[in-house]
Amino acid sequence: MNSSPLLIALLGYVGVMITLLILWAAFANFKRLARLIANRKLAPAQQAAARQDIAADEIAAIAAAIYQLRALEHDAESGILTIKRIKNTYSPWSSKFQGLRAFRNRL
Repeated sequence: MNSSPLLIALLGYVGVMITLLILWAAFANFKRLARLIANRKLAPAQQAAARQDIAADEIAAIAAAIYQLRALEHDAESGILTIKRIKNTYSPWSSKFQGLRAFRNRL
């Protein structure tokens, strides 16, 4: 019995599972990694400036602006889909005979 195909299949499955585990770990810890990278890049003076308190009215103004922006992004739609039937069912997309060429018999 030749075990080569079984070995190849097993190695393939193991490789895929290891790749999926690595991707899962990366996505699960992405927020933490992004914070670490951002904190390393900030100089100590920038870190102190980033920690300053923002007034509550400024936060409220920013939140109101974001809310208005998001409200304007989407149109209200009815959710009803209508399909209009046409009398002419011919379409160049549905005709196969125009795409096929008749070859001449060569003798």
